[in-house]
Amino acid sequence: MPNENSKKFNKDNFVTKNNYFRFENSSTSPTYKVVRIAIRLLNSILSGFFGIKVISANPRNSELVNYVVDHKLEEMKLQNLSLKLCEFFKDGGIICQQSELRKYITDFDVLFRNSKLDNNFGGMGYNSGLITFVFACIVGPKIAYESGVWKGFTTYILDQSTSPECKIYCFDISFVNLVFKSDKAVYHECDISEIDLSAHSGQHTFALFDDHVSHFERLNWCIDQKIRYAIFDDDVSPLTVHSDGWPPLPTLDMLFNYRSYPKKFEWVSGNKHGVCDMSDLDLADLSQKFFYLKMPDLFPFTGYRNTSETSLIISK
Repeated sequence: MPNENSKKFNKDNFVTKNNYFRFENSSTSPTYKVVRIAIRLLNSILSGFFGIKVISANPRNSELVNYVVDHKLEEMKLQNLSLKLCEFFKDGGIICQQSELRKYITDFDVLFRNSKLDNNFGGMGYNSGLITFVFACIVGPKIAYESGVWKGFTTYILDQSTSPECKIYCFDISFVNLVFKSDKAVYHECDISEIDLSAHSGQHTFALFDDHVSHFERLNWCIDQKIRYAIFDDDVSPLTVHSDGWPPLPTLDMLFNYRSYPKKFEWVSGNKHGVCDMSDLDLADLSQKFFYLKMPDLFPFTGYRNTSETSLIISK
């Protein structure tokens, strides 16, 4: 079994490597590498002198400019979506009122439209953001940990969904792309495993992982820190692993369905050949420790595709 504590941080490419998987035979062209270097150099000059950057177009911008305005359709959306979320959270032992969820959905729509992050490529889309916002509103944590901040969209969600007294601890191996900063947050430019947080262990805590680090390692961290509620993004299965450019293997899906999947498998993502080995993991009986909820497809209710696989765990 690979050493679960072995990590290698690559700040330039915003990834954390681990021993559970690797990409082989990467054939990125020299021209592409030169263009990337040139863009980084240009952005360094432009941001230093003019405060601007060259960015790629974000296909998820469409979520900001395409939405329902008809009152009857909006009412149907709220009714159907709140009912769907009631059923979703009930599976985790959380009982909600539809009226409560309708308010949270409406509040999220407002904050989503008012977000300053009009280009959040690489971050959460509307559907995962909605789940995150509603979950945080429901559980009302005193302390929230965020690992994988990127531009700050999920920090913005946590800032808006928690009480003024909630303290948010944000971790990322690089804050070079950070746009939004919260006054509630304390920022650490390092991996979350490198900071001693034992003083908060066992408190009413909430964690969000969108860092593309092995979910197995993060789940063990949650157990050690006595985390009550957690969100894991990019929870791909072996069947969908090729959709993620840097999957956090083994994912929760693979852990909670460990007996159903091959322990070694391969895939191709772009021009990279991926190989995973998750043999002989010590999982004990996860179902006895956690509720595991995988986010449903919300497209029929929101009109937006799930841009990533987002899952929740709730300590029993």
